[in-house]
Amino acid sequence: MFAEMWVEQIAKVVGKPDHEVRQLNMYKEGDITHFGQAMEHCRVGPCWEQAMRNSQYETRRAQTAESVLSCSWEQAKRSSQCLTRLAQVMRVHMHCNRICEGR
Repeated sequence: MFAEMWVEQIAKVVGKPDHEVRQLNMYKEGDITHFGQAMEHCRVGPCWEQAMRNSQYETRRAQTAESVLSCSWEQAKRSSQCLTRLAQVMRVHMHCNRICEGR
């Protein structure tokens, strides 16, 4: 949990989306872990890319951000549509993380 918060904070500081920072931080084939173990047959990257494609993450994220920004305060008070859409993006993001982590 704390590592996820660090990733989000780093992403804010460097001005990148947090999913890009997570991808940059993933082990790749041939990397050496802090335990000295070489990463062989590492499928994290391809799994991540497939999850991002299958979930249409970028498209949904852009649509949701546009929707949330276009809601006026009055609209938001009358309905919870904006918050619901924001929650959907967060669920998609969490789902992609779970797929890639094998949960």
